[in-house]
Amino acid sequence: MVFTDADYPYTATRAKVMRSRLLKKGDYERLEKVQLFEMIQGLSSFGYDATELSKEYNGLELLNLALNRGLASTVQKLLKIAIDPELAEVIGSYSKKWIAVNIKTGLRARAYNLPEKDIKYACIPVGGYGQEFARQLVSAPADSIVRMIGKILPVDKAKLREALEKKDMTAAENEVEKAYYSHLLVLSKGLAEGMQPIRAFLNQVIMLVNIRNAFKFRLAGMDARQAAGLMAGDDRLPLEILNADSPKAAIEALKASKYRQFAEGIESDISRLEINIEKYLLVYTSGLVKEEPLSIFPVINFLLAKEAEIRNLRLYGAWKAGLLDEKFVRENVVVV
Repeated sequence: MVFTDADYPYTATRAKVMRSRLLKKGDYERLEKVQLFEMIQGLSSFGYDATELSKEYNGLELLNLALNRGLASTVQKLLKIAIDPELAEVIGSYSKKWIAVNIKTGLRARAYNLPEKDIKYACIPVGGYGQEFARQLVSAPADSIVRMIGKILPVDKAKLREALEKKDMTAAENEVEKAYYSHLLVLSKGLAEGMQPIRAFLNQVIMLVNIRNAFKFRLAGMDARQAAGLMAGDDRLPLEILNADSPKAAIEALKASKYRQFAEGIESDISRLEINIEKYLLVYTSGLVKEEPLSIFPVINFLLAKEAEIRNLRLYGAWKAGLLDEKFVRENVVVV
């Protein structure tokens, strides 16, 4: 499909209303003062109803399952109100990122013989490719897995098959992630000239993911040429980061680019890169919502904000369960 310049007044307005119902700074401050079970109960008014799940689960497991269902429900609601086919296709394409998560969960369970509860705990039931689909990946032959995934994402089938045969799950997961962002790249190229802002956004997302992955692959000690083959597109900066002589030189390459703002704090904690990217995309799309209030950007901005909210709540849950300290949580929560 070739996408044209268009406004979506109904869907954009609904998305902005949904955005207004997300947790605010004051809501997080209130969550800080309650126990985990009280936090879970309070989140029911924000679209994370755990009543039915609480009959079987409790604690952090209950919270995460409720968050997964809440995210899936949000995606389904957006697809339902996206009355324009081209808008529904963009939302559906973007939401494949969670299907990719489910695929990686199934492959991980296959490789490490993880229990059923781990699959249920990690899967986000989006697009009919949730827990049951991940479970099929555990027991299916390698050729069947390659075909199943190939129907969803443009994965390199030969490389995925090779990774599965070698039981190299890191390589398999990397191929799945590359396939998702390659999918977004194809979507971006299908946009008409009049939809330059959304094309620029998608290209920005792909670039930032490539930058993040370049640092991740360096930390993992991956060969630069192999790592470059896992990038979506052929942007120069990620390659410079991969080929830098040292970690310091890699950071300097980022600081010398127009993406220098993302280098803040990463010398002492590389995980700050992910937070910097998340904050930037939220602020960036919030500005685009003001410029084009009836475009696709209210939908994109809401989805990004919803993702940030769920990540925040997972952090709060881990804090309440005694798995993370308060300082770490406060430094990594993103509220825009």
